[in-house]
Formats: sequence, C-alpha cells, structure tokens
Amino acid sequence: VTSYKTDIIIDSAGILTNIIFLFICIFLPECEETRLFAISNVLLISLNILPIKTLDGGQMLEKIIAYKFGVQTAEKVVSIASFICILILGSVSIWLLLYSSYNFTLLLMCIYLFCGIFIK
Repeated sequence: VTSYKTDIIIDSAGILTNIIFLFICIFLPECEETRLFAISNVLLISLNILPIKTLDGGQMLEKIIAYKFGVQTAEKVVSIASFICILILGSVSIWLLLYSSYNFTLLLMCIYLFCGIFIK
C-alpha cells in the first residue's frame, strides 16, 4: 500500500516526462520533426493534466483532496470536475467535427472517457 504523496508523485510522472521531452526539444536542431514532437508533448501535457478521473490530472486531484478532506469528498469533487471537463471537451469535439467534417477522434475520446467514468 502506497501513501497519497507517493501516489501523487507516480501520477505526475507522465506529465513530468512530457515536460522534460518538451524542454529537450529546445536543444534539438530546428526541423519539422522536432516541431511536431514539441507540439505532441504540449498536447499530451494539456490533455493529461485535465481533472478527469481516469487521467493523471484527475488522479492527482483525487489524491490531494482525499489526503486533505477524505475519500468521499475527493470522489464527489473529481466526479463533478470530470463531468464538467468532459462536457467542455465534448462541446469542442462536436464543434471540431462540424467545422472539419471528418475529425471525430476527440469526440470518440470523450465518449470513451465518459463511459469509463460514469457507466459501470
């Protein structure tokens, strides 16, 4: 059994790795591949830090709140935060689908996250 502090460190490892890779891009020669690698890491950081229950940001938030206020409070707060974030992401994904007429990957991800969290 690990402590909340250990779990928070473990949950932040993915985000920190992407930040390290982003800083490494500064020292690489400027080219299309480096630019795409940097953009990919920025997008991964932005997605993983969201307070959605199954993502790293949600896991960290849940551990922090559980440590301070208890497990039940943490579950309620993270469930509400997850729902709000998925609602916003879902709205953006529908707009993106209507705007691009073919890009449905964000919508599929939102459906996956919603089902993984709220349908058991």
